[in-house]
Amino acid sequence: MDIYLKEKQNMKSQFQFPSLPEMIKIKGSANYQEYDIIKKGTYAFPAGFDIRTFQWTGYFWGKVRQNDRSLNRKWMAPMACANKLKAWMEKGTVLNLVISGGGINKDVTIKSLDCTQTGGKGDMEYSITLVLYRPLKIYTTDELGTDTKK
Repeated sequence: MDIYLKEKQNMKSQFQFPSLPEMIKIKGSANYQEYDIIKKGTYAFPAGFDIRTFQWTGYFWGKVRQNDRSLNRKWMAPMACANKLKAWMEKGTVLNLVISGGGINKDVTIKSLDCTQTGGKGDMEYSITLVLYRPLKIYTTDELGTDTKK
C-alpha cells in the first residue's frame, strides 16, 4: 500500500508519504432536517451529506534513517515534507488523494497538518486531516434558461 497526494492542476507535482499509518480514519455522515410536529413527535428527513474527512498519523523519517532499506521509500527531509504539505494547505490547493490497495482515489484539500519533532534521529511525527473537495456551482437564471418574471 502507498499513499500519494497529487496536485489536481499539475499531476507532475506529487508527494508520497514516507511511512504508512496504522489506520486511516474516514469520517462522514448524513445531515437530517428535524421537525417537531404537535402530538406526533419529532420527524427527521435526509437533507444531504456532511463533510467527509480522511485522517491519519505517521512519521517523516530523519536523515539518520535515509539509507535504511526497511523503510522501502524514497527519503525526503522531514522539514521539506512538512513545508510542501503546509504550502498546499495554505493555498487551498485541490489535491488528488490516492491510497493504493485501499480503493481510495478522491479529490481533497488539506484541512489541518500538525508536526512534532520526535526522538533523537531527526524524525518528525505528523497528523493530517484531508477534506473531500466538492466544487460549488452557482448558476444564473440565464444559464438555467428560467424566466425571472415567474
